[in-house]
Amino acid sequence: MTAPSVSGGAVLFALGSAACWGFGLVAAKASLDAGLAPTLLALVQLAVSVAALGIARPVVARASGGQSERTPIPLAAPLSGILEYAVTGLIFAFGIALTTAGNAALIGAAEPAVIVVLAILLLGETAGRRVVVLLTLVTVGLALLIGPDIARTGAPNAGDMLVLGSVVTGALYAILSRRLVLSMEPTRLAFVQQAAGLVVLAPVSAMTLAFTGGFGTLTLTAFALAALGGLLQNTAAVWLHLEALKWMPAASFALYLGLVPVFALGAARVVLGELITAPQLVGGALVVAAALIAAKREIALRGVKEMETHT
Repeated sequence: MTAPSVSGGAVLFALGSAACWGFGLVAAKASLDAGLAPTLLALVQLAVSVAALGIARPVVARASGGQSERTPIPLAAPLSGILEYAVTGLIFAFGIALTTAGNAALIGAAEPAVIVVLAILLLGETAGRRVVVLLTLVTVGLALLIGPDIARTGAPNAGDMLVLGSVVTGALYAILSRRLVLSMEPTRLAFVQQAAGLVVLAPVSAMTLAFTGGFGTLTLTAFALAALGGLLQNTAAVWLHLEALKWMPAASFALYLGLVPVFALGAARVVLGELITAPQLVGGALVVAAALIAAKREIALRGVKEMETHT
């Protein structure tokens, strides 16, 4: 089964989304390296994005004649937003503070494979031979990524484990919000989800910062990098992602997510001076390969369902 054809515009949306995610990840890591605390990073990124989307919403609403604002908001929209932008965002911020941007990007590339596994466990989807291959590639790939730390210290890097945890919660978010993009205009959906996440994240962050006093180094550079990361990851990447999903299946979009580590590793090498080790390269390649297998599996399942619908 071949992938459904998509328009050139959809491909540009998908490529732009992958680039924004990769570059935004490096900006976030640079902000942490400049001294900003992880909790404050997550809060600044989300607040800046919510403000940007709030400004964009009236413009988009006028362009659509106001139709997008009249549809009801399903409960799944704010709930999924809390999971993604409060829970996942905070876990990821602490994780990337303790690992490299390269490792975070490569571990994050496992999300499409994790989505397939969760779909099997939670939705009862069939697990075939391809899933066994997928799990093998992910397991070996992640082992190569975290193996050097285990060999050196006897335990995996805490940052890598936190990033992996954010991958699991992010995959759960993707499953829960699969159909939301079909019922809500992308900018409105992103705003509702992120605003709900901010409502939860703000008091949690305030309490954490008040009790720990761990604001980090409050410099203009650190805040600017955090804001840039928020605009790239939470605003531009999410909007481009949701726009792409209007013109291509989610499984087809997942193929382009494999490019996120490419953009992130390139930017991390130039901006942060991070080196790519051989185990990291091989492990990352296996994780990306697993992501591609997961995406192709979803495309095949979609094709079978469409054939059954038309017979």
